[in-house]
Amino acid sequence: KVVSGGDTIWLHEGVYNGRYNSTLNCTTANKYITVSAYPNHRVILNGNVSSIKKQVIEIKGNNLIFKNFEITSLNDFSRIETDKDFSRCDGVNHTSGGNCKFINLVIYNNPGSGFNSWKRTSNAEINECIIFNNGFFTKKRGGGVGMYVQNSSDKERQIFNNIVFNNYYKGIEVWSANKDAKEAYVKNVTLYSNVLFNNGLPAGFYRDNIIVASDDENEVNIAKNITISNNVLYHNTNLTKEIENTEAPSLTLGFDKKAPLENAIIKNNIIIGRKNALRVLYVKSMQFNNNVVYSGYVRINESTLEHIIDDNWNFNNNSYYTRRTKPIRIIGSRDYLLNEWKSKYKLDENSGSYNFKDFNLANVLDITKSQYKTNSFRVVLF
Repeated sequence: KVVSGGDTIWLHEGVYNGRYNSTLNCTTANKYITVSAYPNHRVILNGNVSSIKKQVIEIKGNNLIFKNFEITSLNDFSRIETDKDFSRCDGVNHTSGGNCKFINLVIYNNPGSGFNSWKRTSNAEINECIIFNNGFFTKKRGGGVGMYVQNSSDKERQIFNNIVFNNYYKGIEVWSANKDAKEAYVKNVTLYSNVLFNNGLPAGFYRDNIIVASDDENEVNIAKNITISNNVLYHNTNLTKEIENTEAPSLTLGFDKKAPLENAIIKNNIIIGRKNALRVLYVKSMQFNNNVVYSGYVRINESTLEHIIDDNWNFNNNSYYTRRTKPIRIIGSRDYLLNEWKSKYKLDENSGSYNFKDFNLANVLDITKSQYKTNSFRVVLF
């Protein structure tokens, strides 16, 4: 109760062993309480301790900024869910509160998910974070994602300029697995200028770098109002045959027929994977423009084609690099030449189809200046 709006809590150099609850709450309009590493100090929150808490830090509160420190589990611990000494520990659980910012956090090596941004957290911003090597082994697959995102608010969830890689399951899930939802909470999310690669690989299979979907069977919790723009989504394409022959999706849109994605804007992305780099499963309305796709095929679920006929899709100015002359595969139906696709569905008028061997990108894909650190840049090389 001593801390008020505009104050900063400085964390000094060191390793802080424990699992923490933050109940800071700023009640001053248009001001923030900031928790930050002191300038040039390396601060590590280490969650590898005995605890009933399931995350390194849980955050509840309004108008908060957390920045410039590390969240991890150091030293030895089990990553196998069936081990007696396994203890799931996510990095960050942001469970409630509005108008919070998470800036330049490094979240890694946790036996759980990296960052959970739950539905009761309105108007949150996650910016310039590095999230990697989080997760564990379940009986059947890898578990733990880089970032799990929900939003029940009408305010936008902003996920900008992050690097998310090598997590044991998926990269970013804008998602709900609840089949019996009573409200909509997978909505109003923007993912801009993020770099995601090789998610799923530590557990032996490539998984989605980004998936946007809901598994609701009530037709209530519809994923909607999602923008994915200027991102680089990448899977290595030259590993062993066992890995090469997996689906290796980089972007999946929609999951359940009763909850098709609505009002999605997918533009200016680089989407690289193996057989199924781009999967359009259940999508009611979307714009898909100015994207570069490297894949076995572009795979589209046959049952979602009814929404194309309703003129709810807008595809244009895309470049498709595939292993076949027919780049568009309608799952369970047929493959289309791009010209056939254009003619039948009136999409992709100015798009091009190319052989994967002709794929070529500029060596420097992106240089992004930090919004928060002077003279700091993120450089993406290909």
